[in-house]
Amino acid sequence: MNKYQQKRGVEFTPELVLFAGTVWCSSYYQCDLLIDNIHYTSVTQFVMSEQARLFGDQPRREELLSASYDPAPHRAFDHKAPKTGKRRVNNFSQEEWDKHKERLMWRGTYEKFHQNPPLKARILQTGCRTIVEATEDPVWGIGISLGHPDAGNVKKWRAENVMGRLLGRVRDLVR
Repeated sequence: MNKYQQKRGVEFTPELVLFAGTVWCSSYYQCDLLIDNIHYTSVTQFVMSEQARLFGDQPRREELLSASYDPAPHRAFDHKAPKTGKRRVNNFSQEEWDKHKERLMWRGTYEKFHQNPPLKARILQTGCRTIVEATEDPVWGIGISLGHPDAGNVKKWRAENVMGRLLGRVRDLVR
C-alpha cells in the first residue's frame, strides 16, 4: 500500500491548493444541491445519477437518487470500475461517457458553489492559486497522493488534474 494514500484534507502553498478526501472542494463533499428540481446530497450523486440516466439504467438511477449520505452516495458506485470491469451502470460505454463526464461534473460543481454561499466563500479564499486534486486518480486527479513529496511539483504530476482545473474555472465564474 502506498503510504501517501491515507492522507486527506486541504493544504495551501503560495501557488497551490492541494486536496484529497471528502473535503469541501471534493465532488464527494456533502451539500444540498437542487438541479432540475431534483435534490442531491453531493456532486458525485448528481454525476452518477446522470450517468445512469444517460445509459438508460432507470433502476440504477433510482437507487442512486434514493441513496442517503452515509457518508456519501458514491459508495453505491464502484469508482475503481474502469480497472475492475465491475461497472454498476448497465449498458455503460466508456467512449460515450468520456463525451459527457466533464460537462456533468462542471454543472454539478458550479451548482454546488453557486447554491451554497459558505462553499462559495471557501473557494474564493483560494485566491489565484491552482487547485489540485492530489489523488492517484488518472483523470480527475494528478496521479499522486496528497502528502507525497512530488504532489506540489507540477512537472512530476502523472495525470491531468481535470477536477482541479474545473474548480478553478468555477471559482472564476462565481467571483
